[in-house]
Formats: sequence, C-alpha cells, structure tokens
Amino acid sequence: RAGGHTGSPTEGAGGQLDLPALGLPSDEDSLIRYLTNSYKGVGKKTAEKVVEELGPDLFQVLHENPGRLDSVIRADRAEQLLKGWRADLARRSQRQLNKEGGGDNHA
Repeated sequence: RAGGHTGSPTEGAGGQLDLPALGLPSDEDSLIRYLTNSYKGVGKKTAEKVVEELGPDLFQVLHENPGRLDSVIRADRAEQLLKGWRADLARRSQRQLNKEGGGDNHA
C-alpha cells in the first residue's frame, strides 16, 4: 500500500498516535473498562481517576508525555499503567504491521 508517511504504522501525520488504526477505545466508559480488564494491576478507581483527568487523550498522553501521570496517580500505579501500555502498544503495533504489509492475504 502506498503510504504518505515514513513513520511507524501506529503514527499518523505529525507523529501523533493513530488511535483508530490501533483500535483503542476513546469514550470514557470504554476506556475505564479497557484499562481495568486489559492492564494488570489497574483497578477501577485508578482507571476512573486517570480517565477523568486525561479523558480521550489518555493514550496520546501515555505515548507522548507519560510523566503527566505522576500528577494524577501514585508513582507505583503510574508505572503499572505504563508497563501495561507499553506491552499493549507493542502488541497492537505488531498486529497493525502484519495487517498492513505482513503475511496476510489482503488485497
């Protein structure tokens, strides 16, 4: 497929995280559910606090400015969330790479 940028398939124009391509949730309820179900050690109260503070920009902040978490939640919880995010991003990025140019038989 002809691409308009040379960055990672997870990044759109300007290096911004391409959330739709990664299939990440964006509304508050879905974000809270996703964090509590997908990230080990992230409970409902932590997820609610982070989503309340960062809203739909949550994943963008985790990607570009993870230090902002320190003003929202305790350092140990922030590290747990970031650990989950890094693993999630790596998994989703690899899946996106496979979909875009890997071994799939997509036309």
